[in-house]
Amino acid sequence: MQRYELIRLIGRGGMGEVYLAHDKACSRRVALKKIREDLSDNPLLRKRFLREAKIAADLIHPGIVPVYSICSDGESVYYTMPYIEGFSLKHLLKSVWQKEILSKELEEKTSVKAFLPIFDKICATVEYIHSKGVLHRDLKPDNILLGLFGEVVIVDWGAAIFKHAKELQQEKDEEGFSSYGQKNICYSSMTVPGKIVGTPDYMAPESLLGAEASEKTDIYALGLILYQMLTLSFPYRRKKGRKLPYEDSILSPIEMAPYREIPPSLSQIAMKAIAVDPVQRFSSVQELRKALQPHLQGESEWTTRDILSTKDRKNWKYYEPILLSRYFPVLASSPAQWYNFMLSDMEVNSSVRVECSVTKSSVQEGVGIFFPPSKEADKGEFYCGYGLWFSSQNNELSVSLIKNGIEIQKESQGIIPQQSRFAISIEKSNNKITVFVDQILFILHIDYLPSLGERIEIIIQDLQGISNITILESIGALRVSCLAVPDAFLAEKLYDQAARFYRKIRDSFPGRKESYEAQFRLGVTLLTQIEEQGGDLMQALSTFDLLHGSTGAPLEYLGKALVYQRNGSFVEEIRSLLLALKRYPQHPEIPRLKDHLCFRLYDSLHKHRSEALVFMLLILWIAPEKIGLREEERFLEFLHHRQQSTLFCRIDKTPLQFKSSKMELFLSFWTGFTLFLPELFQRARDLRDYQALIDIFYVVCASGNKEVFSQFAEDLAIFVDEVVFPKSLHNQRGEELVLFVQGLAALQNREYRQAKEFISAVPFALQLYALDLFSLQAFIDEEVKVFSDFLQDIYNSASAEDHKHVLVYMIQVSLWNQDLKQAYELLSKNFPQDKGLIEYSEAFVLWGCYLALTGDRSAVKAHFSRCQFKYGRSALIGKCIDDDSLDYLEGLVWWEKKKTLFQSYFLLRCLHAPKERYEVYRQAYISMENSFFG
Repeated sequence: MQRYELIRLIGRGGMGEVYLAHDKACSRRVALKKIREDLSDNPLLRKRFLREAKIAADLIHPGIVPVYSICSDGESVYYTMPYIEGFSLKHLLKSVWQKEILSKELEEKTSVKAFLPIFDKICATVEYIHSKGVLHRDLKPDNILLGLFGEVVIVDWGAAIFKHAKELQQEKDEEGFSSYGQKNICYSSMTVPGKIVGTPDYMAPESLLGAEASEKTDIYALGLILYQMLTLSFPYRRKKGRKLPYEDSILSPIEMAPYREIPPSLSQIAMKAIAVDPVQRFSSVQELRKALQPHLQGESEWTTRDILSTKDRKNWKYYEPILLSRYFPVLASSPAQWYNFMLSDMEVNSSVRVECSVTKSSVQEGVGIFFPPSKEADKGEFYCGYGLWFSSQNNELSVSLIKNGIEIQKESQGIIPQQSRFAISIEKSNNKITVFVDQILFILHIDYLPSLGERIEIIIQDLQGISNITILESIGALRVSCLAVPDAFLAEKLYDQAARFYRKIRDSFPGRKESYEAQFRLGVTLLTQIEEQGGDLMQALSTFDLLHGSTGAPLEYLGKALVYQRNGSFVEEIRSLLLALKRYPQHPEIPRLKDHLCFRLYDSLHKHRSEALVFMLLILWIAPEKIGLREEERFLEFLHHRQQSTLFCRIDKTPLQFKSSKMELFLSFWTGFTLFLPELFQRARDLRDYQALIDIFYVVCASGNKEVFSQFAEDLAIFVDEVVFPKSLHNQRGEELVLFVQGLAALQNREYRQAKEFISAVPFALQLYALDLFSLQAFIDEEVKVFSDFLQDIYNSASAEDHKHVLVYMIQVSLWNQDLKQAYELLSKNFPQDKGLIEYSEAFVLWGCYLALTGDRSAVKAHFSRCQFKYGRSALIGKCIDDDSLDYLEGLVWWEKKKTLFQSYFLLRCLHAPKERYEVYRQAYISMENSFFG
């Protein structure tokens, strides 16, 4: 241990001691964990201690501290990690135990709202280790470290083991592990290094009775941690050494701490996680996290106002059959369709939730739930306001959002053929509408224009096909605001009257929320009025300028984002939202901006799919808690074909998870939005995630941002010099990464001889990254001979199995050299057309280029006209044959546009088009800005 100078003891556990130490070689502080001296002679505990270090070293996740080095030479047994400043969760909980009065700061830190994101991060880490086949077996507040900068990490992997490892049985045999009867169970808060693996207080009942550990034993420990977060106390605290009679009932969190205002559903989650019977617990950590999602997303508390029966006429003001086409022509599939029509007698306010269930047969015929304003409904104008139309066909459920009789949004998803009923939940809260079917989010819509009192309207053919309708209202929604009067004018489109009252309220309440809210709504009023009159929308910006520096400052940027959105200035819209989030991250109005981001994501999925990727990235970075598990699956499916077209996703076979650094990098690559790359680079560097670092350098090179590339390269050189571990894989991979980066730098500078020297010294996978980047540069710069030689060298040194990865580049070279014979042989042998080519694949485009080289223009047009997706990249490439306008590319995301320009240029070269034609695409490619903002 000569390299390390121990500074002070940080903590002591069942097997080890953790010290703050100074690393003399790297001149930095580290955390050094060594086996306790009184246990160092025990070979089994030494083995378990080293196993702990190796398991932690194999796991790469933000919630796990990476391992720098492991030493087991001679008597010294220790390993080192980054030192994270902070405190344990136990320390935080202990600071409030049995205290009746808390400081404001401590009350905020230990609130249920503050604890939930921390608990979700803990669960995310446990979900990750379970996916890797690892059980922690000693989860407790003492082993949760809360960093000063928001880090939440799980430490102490001494009890961790692989789920199906033989060591489970060996532990029983070697430690004399015996079956503990219920009467012999005692409790303590320290890990027992001998008979029992884990901390008894946090062990599941079956573990204390001798059963093997499982995912459900970790879930039990998570449940206890959640219970403590909710109640600030332990569910069955006993004096040390006292037995726990399981017959005693455990109080629910609500009963244990009624003053904490714990939502009943959250209390139920904790109780389910700590059920004595493992069968009654959550089946997985993923299921536990899914149950937490509504609470993480900040859903309101609702109370039941009324339950309406569709069979009781007393609930309804109108109750009669109607011809659907008369009132809702957009919905009727046949002009002769008659439906039962019901309009509620009761009026609901602006915050309402409607819940019911409908049969599959009813949905096949179509079911409508509408919210017409009372004034229009009383006049028989039932189509006014918002409504939802539910329909299904061919095992696909569709939900349409209707406004004033016009469909403005439609979402569809597949359904299980055997499903007989659907549970519907519609929430209208102020200016936001969310629609769930079987807890799956279908619609999220925000309208900044206020709505007045509304009624409930039901349209259905068979009354037997719908359950009773539960009407819930948000607690506190009945409070009347001084803004209600101008809101009413705005809802009636009386813009001048609304503006006059908003100004009056703004001036009457200086410094208060009513003032800045009135100014924001004044801006929305003027923006709507200008838009309706066909004026210059940018005039509305000055109204939002008045919010600058006020107590409602973030709303300045939200308002400007609305102006830019309606004006079609997407980049400026994003810039405005980012300014608000960067300048006021803790402002009370920031959740409002996060809601707006979510709305824009779902809205762009429906209207501007290229914009959706940017909003996905922003939400992942800023508000990942807003995306539920089901939405993650939906978005992954949406991104699937782009994933197949992304080199680093094909090389690195690790599954692309939605909430991951790899997904953030993936979206940065496709959008050209590189703002978050420095943080991703730092994260990958700190975790020693070499694959991520490789991918990041590839993305930076593809973006063309030489300044960022140079900065990352300098940081990498320093980082690799600091890492000096004898016989370590880190050294080898670090050296390979440095050579790879030097090769990319040489390619950027057109120093091809040096590039070849560096790239030839790295593994084939890294060569493939360089080859892909070089191919774009070589064909655009018309330096194909150099690229061809580079390609041939890599091909000659690669294995037969790896040859398939360079076929696309070989075909490109053959086409460029007009070698029809070789191009045809390579295409027909490796990508035969009769096997069905995927239209977004590279091979599909190359076949089109081959046909172009034969001179058969009509065959080329026929080839690209086969594309099923008329606005997909391959279909758009075919447009360059007859059209020199680049307007049709505007709907593409950044990388799609860049790639389409390259392939269009290549196709026109193969088609022997005049130089001035293909030069248009070449220059457009070269002139593309190297980042999202330019």
